[in-house]
Amino acid sequence: MKQEAAIDGIKLKIYDDPTKIADRWLEFEKSAVCSLYQSFYWIETWCRFAASHYGEQPLIILGEHSNGEIAFIWPMAITRCFGISVLSWLGQTYAGYNLGLYRPDIMAMVGEKELKRFLKEIKLHRPELAAVNFYHQPLEWEGITNPFSLLPSVPTYENSYMLKLPDNFDIFYKTVVSRKIRQVQRRNEKRLRESGNFIMDRAKTSEQRLEIHEIFLQQKTLQLKNIGIYNVYRNPGLRQFTKNLVTNRAGAFPFDYFFTLLDDK
Repeated sequence: MKQEAAIDGIKLKIYDDPTKIADRWLEFEKSAVCSLYQSFYWIETWCRFAASHYGEQPLIILGEHSNGEIAFIWPMAITRCFGISVLSWLGQTYAGYNLGLYRPDIMAMVGEKELKRFLKEIKLHRPELAAVNFYHQPLEWEGITNPFSLLPSVPTYENSYMLKLPDNFDIFYKTVVSRKIRQVQRRNEKRLRESGNFIMDRAKTSEQRLEIHEIFLQQKTLQLKNIGIYNVYRNPGLRQFTKNLVTNRAGAFPFDYFFTLLDDK
């Protein structure tokens, strides 16, 4: 009964812009079950630069208890597909995992029945919605079942794996990388050293990260052209999104850039 009361007491609030709940989101994600793709910085950057280029209308769903505590945040969007309005995750095509942000105990309580109730409530707010289409749903996260994995689904063609990194990298490296592959890597390193002086480093400033990012885009454009695959980075929204991710004006980068450069000096 206590669990049912905790779920039944959740009410939905809907926003069209993540910045309207920025402070609450940033505080909530510190303890929430979520991935990088649900962080405020990722979602806000996507909404600012890319969402409109992909026909996404942001629909941020906040589940809140009567005492004002956040139970979950779902960074969703309304898109058009075959002439109808569809509910999806924001930027779901370019996110590895889409599951929302949850208070751990609440995530464990949300079952198929509760999830469908919330979706029906969203439908009441936005009656034009005719379907849902959610990509890249992990079965679980941090050992807790992802509620959206309980909906009817089609298995993805991609597999995901989880590894726990030990303190000793050398032991870990030998455990997960075969002897044959290690030999290939050593040969490649030897060829690289024989080609001249080179630098292997980590990008440390926004300017350096931007420079490396532009080199990456140039190389990716050439590689995709050579194998005849469409270059997704031709979309200006995606280019601006990735550019602003790597040069984060706030100084807290969501991922690292490591690079190898030949040194002509």
